[in-house]
Amino acid sequence: MISFNKRVSLYSFILTVLVVWIHSVSPAGPAPFPGNVLQDILGLGLGQIAVPGFFCLSGYLFFRNYDIRIIGLDPAAAAGFFIRKWKSRFFSLLLPFLIWNIFYYMVYILCGKAELSPAGILEAAVDNAYNPVFWYIKQLIILTLLTPLTALIITIRPVGVLSLAAVFMSAVFYDLLPFHIVNEDAYFYYAAGAFSAVHFKDMIEDRAEGGQNLSLKCRAALTALLMAVFLISQYLYFAVPFGYRFALFGAVLGRISGAAACFLITGMIKAREGKDRLPGFMYFNFFVYAAHYLEIRFFRLLFVLLGAGPVITETAGFILMPALCIASSYAVGSVIKRLMPDLYRIVTGGRS
Repeated sequence: MISFNKRVSLYSFILTVLVVWIHSVSPAGPAPFPGNVLQDILGLGLGQIAVPGFFCLSGYLFFRNYDIRIIGLDPAAAAGFFIRKWKSRFFSLLLPFLIWNIFYYMVYILCGKAELSPAGILEAAVDNAYNPVFWYIKQLIILTLLTPLTALIITIRPVGVLSLAAVFMSAVFYDLLPFHIVNEDAYFYYAAGAFSAVHFKDMIEDRAEGGQNLSLKCRAALTALLMAVFLISQYLYFAVPFGYRFALFGAVLGRISGAAACFLITGMIKAREGKDRLPGFMYFNFFVYAAHYLEIRFFRLLFVLLGAGPVITETAGFILMPALCIASSYAVGSVIKRLMPDLYRIVTGGRS
């Protein structure tokens, strides 16, 4: 099987493609046929596992080397673990968050849609007012600060299961809660990833020392089960007669099931001899995520200028949008990485 690091990059690439499809859904309402069907399936359906998948992956990677046998019994070691992780996330999350938010603000100013002011800078930097897709990074920063609480509720396996169930229900009944520190569904996905890292790392990562790796048949069966849960949950989400609460239940359950199934699929891919790396463009996922909001609008405007009608724009344009965004991000990102490697490292949070 392919290495774990390779699986992470491939998984991130798949989720990035889905994110682009989510944000490529027609902003003016239902697209003309057959674009409406494609957008419902890829953007409003399958695409909805993308952000939950990223939250799960982030939680897993944060707690991947969290050793409960040592840290759980040594407060100083636990404090050292979180401080090291927070320092790392300062460069990989907070700095890119601020830089990209200010960049988008400058773009709006150049386009005459915003005015430069101290209040505008603060609003852009802290509230990502001009870069709406970075709501995910903002939530991830909050979740990172809450990791000591996450460690407390997931370290003991039975307590972790009950805690995850409680967080799941808080996501389903979020509107009844008196206050919200973080998006409850985001915390559920993140905590689920963290729980998996602490208790099931040896099963998830191949060739882990002393690991009990899942067989190919077991992976396939579990993937099929998760996909079945995803499809049933989608029905609960979209079927009007079941009501709002069942829709929320189906949304949260279906998204984490689909995200987990997608990750399991990456674990069934065999490594090609002599192929230790994925294609280069698959390592630019963060740059694509950060830039695609502008790129989508550029390409939609280009379609209009070229005289493409709504059927072409919302069908062929929708299908091709991930390829267009990835290609343009790869081209621009490669130039920046080659000519200004330090800048590239900063704006991508040190990602290769």
